[in-house]
Amino acid sequence: MNYLYGSNQFDAKNRILWKPASGKSRNLDLIPVSYDSFIHTEVDTVLFFRNSNGNESAVVILANPNIQLDRNTEIITGSHFEGVSLGVALFTKHKDQWRLYGFQKHLINLGYFGEYRTGREDQGHIYLRKLGNNWTALCFQQGIGGNTGDFSGKEIWYSIEKNAPEFEYEEEPNEINQYDYTALRQIFNYTYSHNYYFPDLDNQNVIKINLSTLKTKSPLYDLKLDVEKSNYHVETNKLNTFSKKSIYFEFSKQLHLFVRK
Repeated sequence: MNYLYGSNQFDAKNRILWKPASGKSRNLDLIPVSYDSFIHTEVDTVLFFRNSNGNESAVVILANPNIQLDRNTEIITGSHFEGVSLGVALFTKHKDQWRLYGFQKHLINLGYFGEYRTGREDQGHIYLRKLGNNWTALCFQQGIGGNTGDFSGKEIWYSIEKNAPEFEYEEEPNEINQYDYTALRQIFNYTYSHNYYFPDLDNQNVIKINLSTLKTKSPLYDLKLDVEKSNYHVETNKLNTFSKKSIYFEFSKQLHLFVRK
């Protein structure tokens, strides 16, 4: 923590205290600053995985609680759609030593009312997902939310591999990928809905989404997104309409993200 944030100061809960350099990044403006003019950052979660080279690796989730400190008290703040500001550090093990290869002080905001993983079960979820034989992504799932009308959530994936994928079945050389590739780059996102939308007083829409991976010869699998839409009469529960469609995605080695096929 001292190395990541360039600080030797900690609060009573062992959160590191640091101040962002002015003009460094607009993303840092999204991190809450406490009354003492410091940002208080703690280790939230550590997720372990083996990278594409088989090396033991780790994702460290760094949380910046949306709090205001005053006389040793803490108050969780945040509006309906304002969750916790999260940063990420990536490490890989080499000769029994952990080495940093990726770091962002602010990557994403997750949850509602200044927190996640507490209260409602669907406020937010962090997990690793296998996207190929030896490829892993870091996934953030924002829970269903909304004020009126269409309640929706979002899932965002980030690449956490140290190197770019090697496309053995492509004719072009892979050196281009190695040059352009950066860890913690967003590679996929999608929005999903739930059965809270009432277009009128009599009918209700229900949307179900299922995402699956399809094995291919590529180092990263293709994706299949199934979307089912149903419309019911509220009182009789009678099905009015039903539709289903599948959307397919493949990983673009030029863009380093999943695009529609």
